[in-house]
Amino acid sequence: MVDGVWWHGHPDHLPTERHSAYWHKKIARNIERDRETDGKLAAMGWIVLRFWDLDVLADPGAAIQTIVTELQRLGWPSVSRHE
Repeated sequence: MVDGVWWHGHPDHLPTERHSAYWHKKIARNIERDRETDGKLAAMGWIVLRFWDLDVLADPGAAIQTIVTELQRLGWPSVSRHE
């Protein structure tokens, strides 16, 4: 999953004192819901990988490599490119 830093509560992008209590509560609930979702998916046998949107934008190859590494760890065969 790719999470937006604002909506999903990245520590460096949490609401500041300039924002209302509404936003603090909203973001905290989003974080809580993300954890609940991760737990539900894990209970169904899914592996959950979360990425911050800024990290994917900055280095999409690193996100892809994380996914490939996890797939290989789970026993998926290596993917070879044929050009």
